[in-house]
Amino acid sequence: MGCQPWANNVILGSSSISLEEIEETLCEHPAVLEAGVLSMPDPVQRERVLAFVALRHALVGGEQELSDFVRRRITDHKIPDRIVFLIDLPKGPTGEIQHSELKELAVSLRVGLEVVV
Repeated sequence: MGCQPWANNVILGSSSISLEEIEETLCEHPAVLEAGVLSMPDPVQRERVLAFVALRHALVGGEQELSDFVRRRITDHKIPDRIVFLIDLPKGPTGEIQHSELKELAVSLRVGLEVVV
């Protein structure tokens, strides 16, 4: 269904970060078909930003390329700590990205946490 931002903010340090803004920025990249951004608990920063991205067919983009792309458009503290690539993102019956399923996937894979499998 494409990029569908959702309203959610996370506090990192003393800054409030709009996860919607990060999703929208990732979706501006020509290779990105859809993106889902969420926060994960972190023992040091309280929370970390994690992005899940599905790329358009036959287009490529790496984690560093997308991080650099986002960095050129929004401030450094809003750059996702990790970008995970999936073939497609989980969606509900209406086609909206299911952020709760992305969070479950992150926990099961331990992505965004201290240990990455």
